[in-house]
Amino acid sequence: MLKKIRTLFIRVSVSILSLALMFYLVRGELIEALTHLRNISFVFLIIAVLINFFSLLIVTHRTKTILLIQKINLSFTRLYYLWSISLFFNMFLPSAVGGDIAKAYYIAKDSG
Repeated sequence: MLKKIRTLFIRVSVSILSLALMFYLVRGELIEALTHLRNISFVFLIIAVLINFFSLLIVTHRTKTILLIQKINLSFTRLYYLWSISLFFNMFLPSAVGGDIAKAYYIAKDSG
């Protein structure tokens, strides 16, 4: 129990410090960025979000097929969730392999 609390505390602390650093580094440009967001076309934004979700469906299906060949059976929703986590890590970690490592870890953990 204490280990879970410590891990949660470390995660929250790293997240807060990362956000604080990001806001500190862009402090003068944040208002300028928000003014650009006002000029955004919401139709194109919705299209982009839909394309992103659709592409996640495709790679999730591909991953499920690959895992079934390896006789690893995970639900489609679980794999979709793991792909979302993978994309998050790829965006916020300095290397491109961070998300793949996280995805592989959780697949190994879920498959036993």
